[in-house]
Amino acid sequence: METSRYNALSAEERSVIESKGTERPFSGEYDDFYEEGVYLCRRCNAELYRSDAKFDAHCGWPAFEQEIPGTVTRLPDPDGVRTEIECANCGGHLGHVFIGERLTAADTRHCVNSISMKFARPTAGGQYYCDKGWEHFNVGQYEKAIGFYSIAIEHTKTGPWEGQCYHRRGWSYAKLNQHQQAIQDYDQAIGSDLEYDLAYSHRGQSYAAIGEHQQAIQDFDQAIGLDPEYDLAYSHRGQSYAAIGEHQRARASPMPR
Repeated sequence: METSRYNALSAEERSVIESKGTERPFSGEYDDFYEEGVYLCRRCNAELYRSDAKFDAHCGWPAFEQEIPGTVTRLPDPDGVRTEIECANCGGHLGHVFIGERLTAADTRHCVNSISMKFARPTAGGQYYCDKGWEHFNVGQYEKAIGFYSIAIEHTKTGPWEGQCYHRRGWSYAKLNQHQQAIQDYDQAIGSDLEYDLAYSHRGQSYAAIGEHQQAIQDFDQAIGLDPEYDLAYSHRGQSYAAIGEHQRARASPMPR
Protein backbone atom coordinates (compact mmCIF):
# COMPACT_ATOMS: atom_id res chain seq x y z
CA MET A 1 0.00 0.00 0.00
CA GLU A 2 1.29 3.48 -0.88
CA THR A 3 1.76 5.33 2.41
CA SER A 4 4.09 8.21 1.52
CA ARG A 5 1.16 10.61 1.13
CA TYR A 6 -0.10 9.91 4.65
CA ASN A 7 1.00 11.26 8.02
CA ALA A 8 4.15 9.75 9.51
CA LEU A 9 3.36 7.21 12.24
CA SER A 10 5.30 6.00 15.25
CA ALA A 11 6.05 2.29 15.66
CA GLU A 12 3.26 2.03 18.24
CA GLU A 13 0.79 3.73 15.91
CA ARG A 14 1.77 1.49 12.98
CA SER A 15 1.27 -1.63 15.10
CA VAL A 16 -2.42 -0.73 15.45
CA ILE A 17 -3.26 1.25 12.31
CA GLU A 18 -1.30 -0.81 9.78
CA SER A 19 -0.81 -4.18 11.54
CA LYS A 20 -4.33 -4.27 13.04
CA GLY A 21 -3.23 -4.51 16.66
CA THR A 22 -5.20 -3.39 19.73
CA GLU A 23 -4.16 -0.98 22.45
CA ARG A 24 -4.59 -2.03 26.07
CA PRO A 25 -8.07 -1.35 27.52
CA PHE A 26 -8.49 1.85 29.58
CA SER A 27 -5.09 3.08 28.35
CA GLY A 28 -6.13 5.22 25.40
CA GLU A 29 -6.12 9.00 25.31
CA TYR A 30 -9.80 9.26 24.34
CA ASP A 31 -11.35 6.50 26.46
CA ASP A 32 -12.60 8.88 29.17
CA PHE A 33 -12.72 12.04 27.04
CA TYR A 34 -15.86 13.97 26.15
CA GLU A 35 -14.95 17.38 24.75
CA GLU A 36 -16.90 18.81 21.83
CA GLY A 37 -15.28 18.35 18.45
CA VAL A 38 -14.50 15.81 15.78
CA TYR A 39 -12.28 12.71 15.68
CA LEU A 40 -9.98 12.35 12.68
CA CYS A 41 -8.07 9.42 11.23
CA ARG A 42 -4.53 9.67 12.59
CA ARG A 43 -3.04 8.48 9.32
CA CYS A 44 -4.90 10.56 6.72
CA ASN A 45 -6.82 13.29 8.66
CA ALA A 46 -10.22 12.18 7.35
CA GLU A 47 -13.12 13.00 9.70
CA LEU A 48 -14.55 9.84 11.26
CA TYR A 49 -16.77 10.58 14.28
CA ARG A 50 -18.51 13.57 15.87
CA SER A 51 -18.28 13.99 19.63
CA ASP A 52 -22.08 13.86 19.99
CA ALA A 53 -21.97 10.20 18.84
CA LYS A 54 -19.57 9.20 21.63
CA PHE A 55 -20.81 7.44 24.75
CA ASP A 56 -19.40 5.62 27.78
CA ALA A 57 -19.69 1.89 27.13
CA HIS A 58 -17.42 0.96 30.10
CA CYS A 59 -15.46 -1.27 27.71
CA GLY A 60 -12.02 0.34 27.93
CA TRP A 61 -12.00 1.93 24.47
CA PRO A 62 -13.74 4.96 22.93
CA ALA A 63 -17.26 4.03 21.85
CA PHE A 64 -19.40 5.71 19.19
CA GLU A 65 -22.94 4.85 18.20
CA GLN A 66 -22.43 5.98 14.61
CA GLU A 67 -19.79 7.26 12.23
CA ILE A 68 -19.93 10.28 9.95
CA PRO A 69 -21.69 8.81 6.88
CA GLY A 70 -19.33 7.27 4.34
CA THR A 71 -16.19 7.51 6.47
CA VAL A 72 -15.90 3.98 7.89
CA THR A 73 -15.70 0.63 6.08
CA ARG A 74 -16.89 -2.61 7.67
CA LEU A 75 -15.37 -5.98 6.77
CA PRO A 76 -15.22 -9.48 8.28
CA ASP A 77 -12.50 -9.88 10.89
CA PRO A 78 -10.03 -12.75 10.32
CA ASP A 79 -11.30 -14.32 13.56
CA GLY A 80 -14.51 -15.16 11.71
CA VAL A 81 -16.68 -13.67 14.44
CA ARG A 82 -16.22 -9.92 14.74
CA THR A 83 -16.64 -7.12 12.20
CA GLU A 84 -13.58 -4.96 11.67
CA ILE A 85 -13.83 -1.23 10.92
CA GLU A 86 -11.35 0.75 8.81
CA CYS A 87 -11.00 4.34 7.67
CA ALA A 88 -12.75 4.42 4.30
CA ASN A 89 -10.22 6.90 2.97
CA CYS A 90 -6.91 5.19 3.75
CA GLY A 91 -7.78 1.71 5.06
CA GLY A 92 -6.24 2.34 8.47
CA HIS A 93 -7.46 -0.05 11.18
CA LEU A 94 -9.83 1.56 13.69
CA GLY A 95 -11.23 -1.32 15.75
CA HIS A 96 -14.49 -3.31 15.60
CA VAL A 97 -18.22 -2.65 15.47
CA PHE A 98 -20.80 -4.51 17.55
CA ILE A 99 -24.57 -4.69 16.97
CA GLY A 100 -27.37 -5.72 19.32
CA GLU A 101 -25.88 -4.80 22.71
CA ARG A 102 -28.76 -2.36 23.42
CA LEU A 103 -26.41 0.24 24.89
CA THR A 104 -27.94 3.15 22.96
CA ALA A 105 -30.98 3.78 20.80
CA ALA A 106 -28.81 3.17 17.72
CA ASP A 107 -27.98 -0.31 19.12
CA THR A 108 -24.50 -0.03 17.62
CA ARG A 109 -21.08 0.35 19.23
CA HIS A 110 -18.01 1.33 17.27
CA CYS A 111 -15.16 0.24 19.54
CA VAL A 112 -12.21 2.32 18.36
CA ASN A 113 -8.55 2.44 19.39
CA SER A 114 -7.63 5.92 20.63
CA ILE A 115 -4.30 5.64 18.84
CA SER A 116 -6.10 5.33 15.49
CA MET A 117 -7.57 8.80 15.91
CA LYS A 118 -6.73 12.38 16.76
CA PHE A 119 -9.14 14.96 18.12
CA ALA A 120 -9.86 18.43 16.78
CA ARG A 121 -11.94 21.05 18.52
CA PRO A 122 -14.54 23.13 16.69
CA THR A 123 -13.06 25.58 14.24
CA ALA A 124 -14.14 28.67 12.35
CA GLY A 125 -12.91 28.43 8.78
CA GLY A 126 -9.87 26.33 9.68
CA GLN A 127 -8.40 28.89 12.10
CA TYR A 128 -7.96 26.42 14.97
CA TYR A 129 -5.97 23.95 12.87
CA CYS A 130 -3.94 26.73 11.24
CA ASP A 131 -3.06 28.14 14.66
CA LYS A 132 -2.02 24.70 15.92
CA GLY A 133 0.21 24.29 12.88
CA TRP A 134 1.87 27.62 13.65
CA GLU A 135 2.49 26.54 17.25
CA HIS A 136 4.37 23.46 16.04
CA PHE A 137 6.20 25.43 13.35
CA ASN A 138 7.51 27.91 15.89
CA VAL A 139 9.17 25.12 17.92
CA GLY A 140 10.66 23.40 14.88
CA GLN A 141 8.15 20.53 14.70
CA TYR A 142 7.67 20.91 10.97
CA GLU A 143 6.17 17.49 10.24
CA LYS A 144 3.49 18.02 12.90
CA ALA A 145 2.89 21.51 11.54
CA ILE A 146 2.33 20.06 8.07
CA GLY A 147 -0.24 17.66 9.51
CA PHE A 148 -2.27 20.46 11.10
CA TYR A 149 -2.03 22.69 8.02
CA SER A 150 -3.26 19.77 5.92
CA ILE A 151 -6.31 19.43 8.17
CA ALA A 152 -6.88 23.18 7.97
CA ILE A 153 -6.74 23.13 4.17
CA GLU A 154 -9.28 20.30 4.04
CA HIS A 155 -11.64 22.34 6.21
CA THR A 156 -11.18 25.75 4.64
CA LYS A 157 -11.39 24.92 0.92
CA THR A 158 -11.97 28.48 -0.35
CA GLY A 159 -12.27 30.08 3.07
CA PRO A 160 -10.32 33.07 4.35
CA TRP A 161 -7.53 30.94 5.84
CA GLU A 162 -6.80 28.89 2.72
CA GLY A 163 -3.95 30.97 1.30
CA GLN A 164 -2.22 31.37 4.65
CA CYS A 165 -2.45 27.64 5.38
CA TYR A 166 -0.97 26.73 1.99
CA HIS A 167 1.80 29.29 2.49
CA ARG A 168 2.67 28.09 5.98
CA ARG A 169 2.56 24.44 4.94
CA GLY A 170 4.88 25.28 2.05
CA TRP A 171 7.22 27.04 4.45
CA SER A 172 7.19 23.93 6.67
CA TYR A 173 8.09 21.74 3.67
CA ALA A 174 10.91 24.14 2.81
CA LYS A 175 12.28 23.82 6.35
CA LEU A 176 12.49 20.06 5.68
CA ASN A 177 14.23 20.77 2.33
CA GLN A 178 11.21 19.41 0.42
CA HIS A 179 11.27 22.34 -1.97
CA GLN A 180 9.23 20.89 -4.85
CA GLN A 181 6.32 20.29 -2.48
CA ALA A 182 6.88 23.73 -0.97
CA ILE A 183 6.67 25.37 -4.41
CA GLN A 184 3.35 23.63 -5.10
CA ASP A 185 1.92 25.02 -1.87
CA TYR A 186 3.28 28.51 -2.57
CA ASP A 187 1.61 28.30 -5.99
CA GLN A 188 -1.71 27.63 -4.24
CA ALA A 189 -1.17 30.50 -1.79
CA ILE A 190 -0.35 32.94 -4.59
CA GLY A 191 -3.32 31.69 -6.59
CA SER A 192 -5.60 32.66 -3.72
CA ASP A 193 -3.96 36.08 -3.31
CA LEU A 194 -1.92 37.54 -6.18
CA GLU A 195 -0.50 40.21 -3.84
CA TYR A 196 0.89 37.74 -1.29
CA ASP A 197 4.42 39.18 -1.19
CA LEU A 198 5.76 36.78 1.44
CA ALA A 199 4.63 33.76 -0.59
CA TYR A 200 6.46 35.11 -3.67
CA SER A 201 9.63 35.61 -1.64
CA HIS A 202 9.49 32.17 -0.05
CA ARG A 203 8.76 30.54 -3.39
CA GLY A 204 11.77 32.37 -4.78
CA GLN A 205 13.92 30.96 -1.98
CA SER A 206 12.74 27.43 -2.78
CA TYR A 207 13.46 27.93 -6.49
CA ALA A 208 16.93 29.18 -5.57
CA ALA A 209 17.46 26.16 -3.32
CA ILE A 210 16.93 23.81 -6.28
CA GLY A 211 19.09 25.93 -8.59
CA GLU A 212 16.33 27.63 -10.60
CA HIS A 213 17.68 31.14 -10.07
CA GLN A 214 15.99 32.83 -13.04
CA GLN A 215 12.59 31.80 -11.70
CA ALA A 216 13.71 32.82 -8.21
CA ILE A 217 14.66 36.29 -9.44
CA GLN A 218 11.21 36.72 -11.01
CA ASP A 219 9.59 35.88 -7.68
CA PHE A 220 11.85 38.24 -5.75
CA ASP A 221 10.97 40.96 -8.29
CA GLN A 222 7.27 40.31 -7.62
CA ALA A 223 7.78 40.51 -3.85
CA ILE A 224 9.76 43.76 -4.16
CA GLY A 225 7.14 45.22 -6.51
CA LEU A 226 4.48 44.56 -3.89
CA ASP A 227 6.62 45.83 -1.02
CA PRO A 228 9.54 48.10 -2.06
CA GLU A 229 10.90 47.96 1.51
CA TYR A 230 11.12 44.16 1.58
CA ASP A 231 14.86 44.06 2.34
CA LEU A 232 15.17 40.26 2.54
CA ALA A 233 13.79 39.94 -0.98
CA TYR A 234 16.48 42.33 -2.23
CA SER A 235 19.13 40.29 -0.44
CA HIS A 236 17.93 36.96 -1.82
CA ARG A 237 17.60 38.40 -5.32
CA GLY A 238 21.22 39.58 -5.12
CA GLN A 239 22.32 36.09 -4.13
CA SER A 240 20.51 34.57 -7.11
CA TYR A 241 22.06 37.10 -9.49
CA ALA A 242 25.48 36.19 -8.08
CA ALA A 243 24.74 32.48 -8.47
CA ILE A 244 24.23 32.92 -12.22
CA GLY A 245 27.30 35.11 -12.60
CA GLU A 246 25.54 38.49 -12.92
CA HIS A 247 27.65 40.12 -10.23
CA GLN A 248 27.02 43.67 -11.46
CA ARG A 249 23.29 43.22 -10.89
CA ALA A 250 23.96 41.39 -7.63
CA ARG A 251 25.81 44.41 -6.26
CA ALA A 252 22.98 46.69 -7.38
CA SER A 253 20.30 44.53 -5.79
CA PRO A 254 20.49 45.51 -2.09
CA MET A 255 17.59 47.66 -0.94
CA PRO A 256 18.19 51.36 -1.56
CA ARG A 257 18.46 53.46 1.60
